[in-house]
Amino acid sequence: RDIVFTVPGAAACRAEAVSPDFAGARPLSSQANADGSLTVTLPRDGLSVYTLVRIGPADAITRRN
Repeated sequence: RDIVFTVPGAAACRAEAVSPDFAGARPLSSQANADGSLTVTLPRDGLSVYTLVRIGPADAITRRN
């Protein structure tokens, strides 16, 4: 099943996944919460070997790709 986690103080951020299992970075579904946190969903199909999740300001994530 998917992995869902919440990062405090990251509401203004975006999340993406990188892995040796796929080329490039994949944007992840995320939801800014009223308490200033960010809830991120990592789909289970992105979890074979390992996956890194990068969380950062939206413009920084976009520049990297």
